[in-house]
Amino acid sequence: MAENVIYTYAPQMRDYLASKPVYAPYLMHFNEPNCNYLSFSTDDYGFRKTYDKKGNLISLADYNQFNPNDKAALIGNSTGFGVGSTSDQTSFASLLNKKTNLNWFNFCGRTFQSTQDILAYLFFSCFNEQIVMIISGINNFDLSYRWFNQKSIYMPPFYCQNEYNKRFQLYLKLNAIKKRLKNFLFFYKSGNKKYNETFFSDDIERSYYSNLDLSSLLTPKSINYALSTLKRDLSIVKNKTNNVYYLIQPITEWLNKKLSKEEIEIFKYLKYQRGPKWETISSFLIHYSDEYRRSIKQICLSLDIECFDLNELDDLKSDNWIFLDRYHLTDLGQSIVSDYIVNIIN
Repeated sequence: MAENVIYTYAPQMRDYLASKPVYAPYLMHFNEPNCNYLSFSTDDYGFRKTYDKKGNLISLADYNQFNPNDKAALIGNSTGFGVGSTSDQTSFASLLNKKTNLNWFNFCGRTFQSTQDILAYLFFSCFNEQIVMIISGINNFDLSYRWFNQKSIYMPPFYCQNEYNKRFQLYLKLNAIKKRLKNFLFFYKSGNKKYNETFFSDDIERSYYSNLDLSSLLTPKSINYALSTLKRDLSIVKNKTNNVYYLIQPITEWLNKKLSKEEIEIFKYLKYQRGPKWETISSFLIHYSDEYRRSIKQICLSLDIECFDLNELDDLKSDNWIFLDRYHLTDLGQSIVSDYIVNIIN
């Protein structure tokens, strides 16, 4: 297969893929801080830099000092972060600053599920925003089958796997050395220890796709797992502010979109890259899409949160080039969604 065609059509994606997550307490991981790529940049904490109407940077300190009636928080995963935009000025929060009278700040983190969505906001905001806008959805669905565990009520957060693997391997090596020393010095023999993983149900040493037993994991139970986590997390943020909006992020499998020529080539490459196992997962995402999104709406209704499904937005279904992969949007896609946000809050 030819070189990654995503870079041919969207060279800015090199920047997004070059930036690596860093370990962060409680969040497990966060965006790389103080990065300065052509397509995006982050502050000292790792939040994407956001600009106001006049092109001035809005720092976290500035944001928290604004009048509560004049500010809004953007919460979510990599879609809300603005992966795919060609600059900080064309990402969601900066676009919303230009199109509304509010001061928006981007609290989004890449590869976040709903717990991490909310934690990044809770740790750094004063909770007095006029509006909290959440753009999320797919990561709860996607992670639900990877780490489904009958013993856990809620889904674990997405974590920085490579860093976790290194620490776990170091622990195993040190433990083996300790055991050999005991055997040598004290003729000590220990029985086999049994580890009961109640939080991470997959083998920590495995990669996400390589050894998944899809037949046992891709079930409605895993979706319920994702939804129970979402309901808990949304109830927390709802307790902090009244005006909460939840946008179910657009996914190509859920949109029934007319693909542009760029999207056709990009998705052809992605299909090759991910292999046949992804086709099974993709079918699962499509099959349970309606049920999953309907359940999100019911959860939001029960919590008095306004919910909007971006997969129902006709402007995203045109044959214009809107998607850079199945989850992330071009500048045009982010502009369309930001216009939609302006309409629903006015």
